[in-house]
Amino acid sequence: MKRANQHSKDELEIRKLADTKYPIEEILRRRCSTLAFADRPVEVEKLRRLFEAARWAPSSYNEQPWSFLLTSKGENHEGYERLLSCLLPQNQLWARHAPVLVLAVAKQHFGSGGTSNHYAFHDVGLAVENLTIEATALHLFVHLMGGFNTAESRKLFEIPESHEPVSVIAIGYFGNIADLPAELQQRELAPRKRRPFSEFVFSGRWGHKTNLIPD
Repeated sequence: MKRANQHSKDELEIRKLADTKYPIEEILRRRCSTLAFADRPVEVEKLRRLFEAARWAPSSYNEQPWSFLLTSKGENHEGYERLLSCLLPQNQLWARHAPVLVLAVAKQHFGSGGTSNHYAFHDVGLAVENLTIEATALHLFVHLMGGFNTAESRKLFEIPESHEPVSVIAIGYFGNIADLPAELQQRELAPRKRRPFSEFVFSGRWGHKTNLIPD
């Protein structure tokens, strides 16, 4: 018997399915950022698949400006605690239950000529999205965080000035919502929302909505 407020992974996936205006691939509808992680390690083979997916993301001039600092409770607990300490307190509250934490880092200059790569953050985002979709296919959950101390992460992990910490990624299996504080339970159970097309898809000039994709 489930405890009060306990929800299964399947229940979460059903409840959190994106309510799309037009049909999209089911795996995109299922992807969601949980706050409730289980105390269960992620299999090594699955981790390898995640970073293989990231490796094959597109990038400007095939520069592949992404790097990832991978930490886990089981294999690199000291590194895990260091990365956890970089998170803002409100993120530490729930992220400490995730078995895997990853720091995504962007190389800020092209390798050839050393000119500034203005697409680096964009391309790191593509790699992280590949990782996220692969994780969803493997019934893992991914939660991306911008709420961390970039200067502290740079110092603790000796990241060179040529590279910029971008985000921290929590990875793991779905846990028990009832283990979260009440405020976070409300966030976890809240319906997903997105802006209407009229606010971000334009035609002809900025701010002019298109009739091809109506709200």
